[in-house]
This record gives sequence, C-alpha cells and structure tokens, in this order.
Amino acid sequence: MDKLLLIDGSNLLFQIFYGMSPKRVKGRDGKTVHGTLGFIGAVLKLLRLTNATHTAVVFANENAAPKAEWAQDNCLGSVPNLLPDESPNSQLPDILRTLKKLNICTICLDVADASNSIASYAKGYQELAEVIIASFDSRFFQLIDSNIGVLRYRGEHTFIATPKAFFEKYGIRPEQYPDFKALVGDRAYGFIGAESVKEKTAVLLLNRLSSLDAICSIAPKITKIGLRESLTSNAERLLENRNALLLTPYATTPYSLVELSYTPPKNTTQEILKSLEIM
Repeated sequence: MDKLLLIDGSNLLFQIFYGMSPKRVKGRDGKTVHGTLGFIGAVLKLLRLTNATHTAVVFANENAAPKAEWAQDNCLGSVPNLLPDESPNSQLPDILRTLKKLNICTICLDVADASNSIASYAKGYQELAEVIIASFDSRFFQLIDSNIGVLRYRGEHTFIATPKAFFEKYGIRPEQYPDFKALVGDRAYGFIGAESVKEKTAVLLLNRLSSLDAICSIAPKITKIGLRESLTSNAERLLENRNALLLTPYATTPYSLVELSYTPPKNTTQEILKSLEIM
C-alpha cells in the first residue's frame, strides 16, 4: 500500500528555526540559512524514516486573518521579537525553491491555519494510502485511526502516535481528544478547563459517557457537589473549547494522490542547496 506523508510546513519551520543550533549558518550571499538547511534536512529525514511514496508540505499564510487567540504559535511557545529578515518565513523562498527542485509537492494556503487542509488530505486519501501527519499540533491526534498516524519529529526520539500508542498514553480514543482537552484545559492553547476535573477524572467521565455533550447533559445529576457545580457552571465554555479544537476535514484538495508521488534524491541536503547557490 502507498504511504502518504503530510508535513505541517509552518509548524516544522518554526520548530527548526528556533530549535536548531548553530543558529547563524551563513549562505553564499551572507544571509542566515540555518532554517533552510535544517528544514530540508528534516523533510528528507522524515521521508526516509517513514518510507513515504507520496508527500506534500503544507504552509499556512502568516499574513492571512489572524488565528484565534488560543491557536497562536501552534502551541510551540512565545518567540522573541525579530526583524523581518530574521523570522522563520524570511527563509521560506529558499525552502520553496529547494522543495521544487526535489519535486516535492508544496501547498501554500491563503489561510493562517493549515490544520483543516492537512486533515482534508488525510481523510480524503486514507482509503488509498497509509497516512502519516508530521506536526507538533496536537489537534491532529483526533484524526488517528488504523490508517492515520501522527508523527512527532524529535531527532533520535521521533515517534509515530498510533491508536494503540495514543490509548496507552491518554486512556481514551483519539476522537475524544478535543473533549478531553476541553475538560482539563491546556495552557498552550489558552484553554481553561473545569476546575474540579483533572486528567484521571476526565478519562473516567469520557470512558463512561463517551462525549462532552453527554457529560454536560448529566452534570446536574452528579452527586459530588464540587464536580457537579464545576461542570454545570462551565458547560458553555467547555463546549466552546471543544468546538474550537475540532478539525473540519472539508477543505478543497486540488492535488490527486498521483500528483503527490515522491522519488528520493541521490544528493545530500548540502549538495542540493549548493546546486541552487543557497550555500
């Protein structure tokens, strides 16, 4: 069966740009190119690691309408104020040029959040190929099933979250992840959960009642006063949290699976960048 690797390009570039060392690798024209070097190297490593036969790198548009406050920075934390030529996207032109040289399909969106587009490709092609999503955006966990995995790129500690691995970590089904995070809250997203609901309680409630909607509907009947009051008084906000986390995989997908086919290059990352006069 074919294997499709969907790379959250904006998320990966952010991770590489602020996490790679040394941070001042200079290119042929004297510009900093550590983001380009690290990004292309990471993409090729991910493709080798997954043995992908098809791939697409998806970029959001940072100049589009701003994300909801909770979604800022794709939960990768705050960053320092930088000049335009020192930002991650300052290296995007060279990255796009290199990906084109490698015949890797690049999807540049007109929206500030790429998650729904990536979800649409994953759900749209999961019957034709095994799908792996490479991103640190935990919202993709809700898509995990027998034919969709989520890859966390951490160098030697890179791993792919499967349904079994996800259940072992969280004790719930992947599709319950938005309900779980809505209940317990998440500082990275700016979500405040229900005060009396910790992770073990949330897992217990979801295993018994399956969904946040069901939990909120029976909340007035809960005998534990603190839990009852916390759920009933915060029900509207909890549902808003959950709805904000839900992905809607209905975006247009203009590329067919055939157009996403991939052939590994014979050259190293540095050789490729030198051939483009980037290094």
